[in-house]
Amino acid sequence: MVVGMMLLGALDRGILAAGGTSVSAVRDSVPEAVGLVMAFNMTVGMTLWMRHLGHSWARVGDMAGAMFVPAIGAIVLSWCAVIHSGSILAVEHAAMLPAMVAVMLLHRDEYSRPAHVHLSAGRDGVTPRLS
Repeated sequence: MVVGMMLLGALDRGILAAGGTSVSAVRDSVPEAVGLVMAFNMTVGMTLWMRHLGHSWARVGDMAGAMFVPAIGAIVLSWCAVIHSGSILAVEHAAMLPAMVAVMLLHRDEYSRPAHVHLSAGRDGVTPRLS
C-alpha cells in the first residue's frame, strides 16, 4: 500500500503540476477527490502485492472494499458536517486499519497460510484447491 501510495502519488503530483495546480490546491478545493485518489493509489499497490502472494481475486476485492468504504464514509461525514473536510484523509486512514483487520478475521483461513500458497479452483470451478 505504501509503495502504491508513494509511486502513484508522485505520478499524481506530476500530472497536477503539468495541469498548473498542486495536491495542496486540490486538497483545499476538492478534498473528496484527494481521499478517493489516495484510496485508489493504496489499493493498486495492495492488489499487486496480494496477487503476487497468491490471494484470490475475491479476497483482493474484499480488501479493496476495506480501503474504499472508509474513504467514502469519511467523505459522507464531511458532507454531513460531522468532520471538517481537512480531516477526510486522517479519518479514512484511521478507519482503514480496523476494516482490513475485519476482512482478515472473516477470512482467517486464507490470511493464516504462508505466503505464496496459491489457490486454484477445484473440479467444480469454485471450491479452492491448494496447488
